[in-house]
Amino acid sequence: MWAFLSGVKKPAQNKRNYEENRKERSFKVSWTAGRQWLQYKDGKMFCTFCKEAGVISDFCRGSTSFRIDSVKKHENSDSHKHSTVVATNKTKEPGTRPAEKALQNLNKENVKKLEILFKTAHALAKNNRPYSDFEWICGLDVAKGLVLGTTYITDKYCRKFVNAIAEVERNRTKEAVEKVKFLSILCDGSTDQGIIDNEIVYLRMVVQGKAEVKFIGCMQVTKADARGVFHAMKRAVEGVGLDWSKTLKKMVGLGSDGAAVMTGKKAGVAALLKQQHPSIISIHCLAHRLELAYKDALKGIKIGEKVVSGLLLGLYYFYHNSPLNRANLKESYKTLGIDMKMPTRVGGTRWVGHVLLALKNMFHGYAAIKQHLYQLAFGSGVQAIAKSKALGLYKILVDDNNITFAAFLLDILSLLHIMSQVFQREESCVADIHRALNSCLSSLNRFSEILW
Repeated sequence: MWAFLSGVKKPAQNKRNYEENRKERSFKVSWTAGRQWLQYKDGKMFCTFCKEAGVISDFCRGSTSFRIDSVKKHENSDSHKHSTVVATNKTKEPGTRPAEKALQNLNKENVKKLEILFKTAHALAKNNRPYSDFEWICGLDVAKGLVLGTTYITDKYCRKFVNAIAEVERNRTKEAVEKVKFLSILCDGSTDQGIIDNEIVYLRMVVQGKAEVKFIGCMQVTKADARGVFHAMKRAVEGVGLDWSKTLKKMVGLGSDGAAVMTGKKAGVAALLKQQHPSIISIHCLAHRLELAYKDALKGIKIGEKVVSGLLLGLYYFYHNSPLNRANLKESYKTLGIDMKMPTRVGGTRWVGHVLLALKNMFHGYAAIKQHLYQLAFGSGVQAIAKSKALGLYKILVDDNNITFAAFLLDILSLLHIMSQVFQREESCVADIHRALNSCLSSLNRFSEILW
């Protein structure tokens, strides 16, 4: 055709020349600037975001179209934008992701309601209140303006809330115990309102240099002997999800009140534990030992029994069992211008603290008590029984020897009480106890030098 056209030049074979002369395209590292998703591997370009999201595209299989336009086209695609959002959210801190924020905002009101209900249930359980109180307390909260809704406000849900709280605490205790290498077990007996023996079990351990005591459980004892207590301890440990054999290997000490059933060398709980783990050391609670030592020291001293059992305990029952006597004593306090303090009981588990308080109250209101007893003992129009009791207490109260011994006992118990408080502190160490004991002994020695 071109041969018949004069003056017209045949065009060059552009396409053929382009294919023959074109340059080989390659991947440029500069393309990755600002594109952390772009990856070059084995002669292909990949999109890591889309691969993680499972998107089907050339950049997931590996693209060989080494053009910036191809990169930008993929970057602006809807599938890549979605994959970028997914990958970015994965790197964010929990609670800052959009989906989590949306869910939190959606349930924010419900969470607030449940927080109030859980706190109410926890308060009931901690203060030994019945679950039936849950409904009227929630009604009171609503009257105060709190929004609780209409669901979950029953005693059955209160029980579920308490069980959930207990389960969380058990798991925390389990995790703490599993992390430590050594621990001690503490236990003490108690009797509930049904006169059923129970054993309260604690675990004491050191966490990051600080001594901590974890409550494990209060288990019913089938029989209050060594084996019964031993099995109750085992059930308490297993009750929080711990393995008894592994826990026993970590155990280095047993703390108890010193009762024979606990510390018996042949058949006590300590002996049963040592049969399985011989390195366990049995420790008699120092606070209990102090109380027992004081009680033993007072035995056989007639004037001591007269002051404690005769005077202090007598005054307590004389006013505790008679509203009329209490009212008259109040008037006696008021007449003399003294702040009223009633006689207190000297029995109970803490003899040192109870006797000390009873002595302080007696000396504080000595004039008022003496005046009232005198009016009853020597006044007219008083029943014979009340007159007789008042006369007996009055004679003990005004006796110089009894009051002198009571004052002496007050000084001694004040020292012992300070030491007892050191013994009872959870954070006390051996050095603190040793220092308190030496200080108390030094003060007692000075008393003996002064008196004798």
